[in-house]
Amino acid sequence: MNYCRECGKELVEGNKFCLECGHPVEPVSDSTSKKSFPQFSSPKKKLTKKQKLWWGVGIIGFLFLVTTYIIASDMTSKPKLVQKYETAVGQDDAKALADLFIFEDSAEKVDEEGTQAFLDYLKEYPEEAEALLEELQGQLDKTQSREDEFWDEWLDEDHFITIVQDGKFLFFDRYRLAVEPVYVTLHTDYKGTKVSHGEKEVYTASADDEGLEYGPLFPGIYQFAATYKNQTADLNTTEKVELWGRYSNDVYFQMEADTVTFLTESMPVDSAKLYVNGQLVDFDPFSGEPYGPVMLDGSLNVEVEAEFPWGVMKSDTIALEEQNVMVTFEFTEEMESEIAEIIGEYYQSYLKSFETLGELPLKHVTADFGEDVRDSFSGWNQEGHTTQLWVKNLEMSRGNKYLMERDSQYFIQVDVRMEAFESHFLTEDGPGDPGFYNNTISYSMVYDDGWKIDDEEYFSMDFEEDFKETVPIMEDSGVFQLEVSVEEIPVEEPVQNLQATDPAQFVIDFRNAYAEALNAVDFSIAEDYLLDDSTAYHELKDYMETEVEDTFDFNFTLNKPLDVETKSDGATVLMHEKFIFTHNGDETYYDREKEYTLIIDEDGNYKIEKIDILETGRD
Repeated sequence: MNYCRECGKELVEGNKFCLECGHPVEPVSDSTSKKSFPQFSSPKKKLTKKQKLWWGVGIIGFLFLVTTYIIASDMTSKPKLVQKYETAVGQDDAKALADLFIFEDSAEKVDEEGTQAFLDYLKEYPEEAEALLEELQGQLDKTQSREDEFWDEWLDEDHFITIVQDGKFLFFDRYRLAVEPVYVTLHTDYKGTKVSHGEKEVYTASADDEGLEYGPLFPGIYQFAATYKNQTADLNTTEKVELWGRYSNDVYFQMEADTVTFLTESMPVDSAKLYVNGQLVDFDPFSGEPYGPVMLDGSLNVEVEAEFPWGVMKSDTIALEEQNVMVTFEFTEEMESEIAEIIGEYYQSYLKSFETLGELPLKHVTADFGEDVRDSFSGWNQEGHTTQLWVKNLEMSRGNKYLMERDSQYFIQVDVRMEAFESHFLTEDGPGDPGFYNNTISYSMVYDDGWKIDDEEYFSMDFEEDFKETVPIMEDSGVFQLEVSVEEIPVEEPVQNLQATDPAQFVIDFRNAYAEALNAVDFSIAEDYLLDDSTAYHELKDYMETEVEDTFDFNFTLNKPLDVETKSDGATVLMHEKFIFTHNGDETYYDREKEYTLIIDEDGNYKIEKIDILETGRD
């Protein structure tokens, strides 16, 4: 019996092809047919192509599963995870390291920027890298599920990096490295400061900013930048921050700039305007708040403009170099002219009032000052005398008017230079040689619905330095004359010498004689005004004979009576005196108050018994 060699089916004798598979039937050789005994072979069943295909797939699948198991078991193991960590750290591979980590208690994904900051820290502190690797190797026999609490009671160490189970890979547990995120709180000094982390802008500081917490971040070394820019400052700074451990860090951006506080002694009636480098800014300099940030290197110039009852005033240009800026306001040329006109009208009224011993009113004065001026006229009320005043020139120093505010009132000091002639003589003798005065007067003026003179002070000034620019007030006032007639005296009353009736004029006459005596180095010229053998007599005589030299020059510029107290046996006269002492070209200015004690001698004449110097100013 024959069978098909292709499919194993029984062949029909005589057929040339297998009825089952169609394969040709091979003829039986003679040698085979001539065998001495019959052959009985069991039919051999061959695999089909499909069967062979499935067998191949099965074998390959089995081998794949075995290989996958071996690989997956190795790839997902804790030792492999630690090995990958060690390799990534060694190769400074931030990307590979980011794939190995997750954050504890945070759904945020670990990025390459964070792991690069981590690597930067380990490079700077290599001993920390070794310690972390040892810590991980010590955890290879411990595992924690991410879904469970991270710090179960079985965990006896608080690890910086923890190996945790993080899901499945096929049939195998998958492991990751868990790290607790860190945070940083950013603080800035100025509203509008922009803080950035790399290319990312974190936030812009607000007016009430108390710091912004930023995170979560991977532990490591980070760089934060802060920038501030306006018309007064262009500031930039960076801060290197080491975020390590489990505590938040605070970062304070210290900008290299300052603030300034504006001060003034003349507060305006309303808010003031501030100009920085010629540009108006939205800031009231007298609000009490500091202004800034600014650079105090002199590169910024400011001006302040404010409204006052008499008009708008502006400060000088101030270069910012100090934190406290004192602002003084300058009068415009128009305001200067108005003040000069006020002083001119006052002094014209003074001369007219002088001629009438105060009967005519004074212009532009406060009530108290007007009363003081009228009282001073009593010093000119000398019977039988005539006084002539003539102002040659009166001019005001431009600028230098220090404006201040006190008790809700505004005050200024105005410096005036006066060149004048004064002649005081007995009416019956006629005019003598007038005395020339070159005085400086400082007027204190208060604003009360207009500027008014509140006080005056005579003093010495350097005309060249302090009166470089002037505003004219008055030129050639003409002569103003006060003549006081002699009242008739009853015959029965004794007539005293004229000197005894006028102690103030007696002292003035003595001063004129004493000036002449000093310059002539001749004590006899002033001797008759002094009481023989008195304190004043010996002091002046000794001074002139031992101290005064021919090379000295004495120029008496002011002899003004301030107060006179008469007594039955004499008088006391308070004087304001000024003189210039010159020696070898060096000038010294003296400003004094003296008290003269006068007695009436047996002939009825005043004599000086004692001279007390109460106050001395020397320049």
